[in-house]
Amino acid sequence: MQAPVWDDRYSVGIPEIDSDHRRLIDLMNDLFVMCVVDQDGEETRVLLDRLIDATLTHFAHEEGFMRKRGYPNFEQHRAEHRILIAEIETLRTDWMKRQKAEAAMSILNFLREWLINHIEAEDRKLARISKSVS
Repeated sequence: MQAPVWDDRYSVGIPEIDSDHRRLIDLMNDLFVMCVVDQDGEETRVLLDRLIDATLTHFAHEEGFMRKRGYPNFEQHRAEHRILIAEIETLRTDWMKRQKAEAAMSILNFLREWLINHIEAEDRKLARISKSVS
């Protein structure tokens, strides 16, 4: 797997959301490096927890943004967030049991794919609606 890197094509044009997305990708990159260097240590756990916390914080920001603007697909978008949270918790539990780099890497890979797909599909819809409301 390649380390995730921010690319402007991921920008949805909403500064608060883009900032969160950049933070998530930066944390994913840090975790990727740590999985290679630390393999199964405490630093990997700390970064994994930071990434999960940042994901939850981002979801709260995004859901607040959607509520304020009366986003019509709010419940569906929120449900996708909840599904991801459940997946992350399952993967994190697996990592806690094994504490091996490959378990952290599977979380990282899952989050990377999910985030990029989510940005390109769902968050772009939010951006379009936000621009039409503004």
